[in-house]
Amino acid sequence: LRSSASSPLAVFDYDNNRDYRLLIAGEDKMIYAYDKTGSVVKGWKSFRTNGYVNSEIYWFRVSGKDYLVISDETSLYFIDRSGNPRLTLKEPVTKAKGSSIRLISGTPPSVVCSAPDGTIQHIYFDGSVKKFTLRKFSGDHQFDIFDVNGDGFGEYIFIDKGILYLYNHNSTEIF
Repeated sequence: LRSSASSPLAVFDYDNNRDYRLLIAGEDKMIYAYDKTGSVVKGWKSFRTNGYVNSEIYWFRVSGKDYLVISDETSLYFIDRSGNPRLTLKEPVTKAKGSSIRLISGTPPSVVCSAPDGTIQHIYFDGSVKKFTLRKFSGDHQFDIFDVNGDGFGEYIFIDKGILYLYNHNSTEIF
């Protein structure tokens, strides 16, 4: 590696043809892309983040476009397969250390994660952001979204200080 890694390795097969791409963030705040032989991907423009990337890099395909989603301690970045910015957010978004980033395939689709204080953030692919708070959580909380009850809607799941909190898509506490 050109720099010591700061994030886990992410492996993607964009077109399901075994043409794997390995993405990793370096301590130099650069995002690197390699092919399965370890060579730098041709055409890749190393993307620089403002802070250190410590969590995994995510990949989503929405309306035929690929989005690599990267988070550091201050921002979320949406780039394309070549390392170019794909989406500019209309307001700042910060992902909590213990938050997953999930694609919600609604109309319109969005990416959801929690902020360090537990604020839920839906990021839409036009750059708009919708934020709301269900309750205050510590900076050490865990967050995910999953259809727990099989109703076709994802429930918001938090774990904080040893307590599990579950909210439905209408923001009503289940338990």
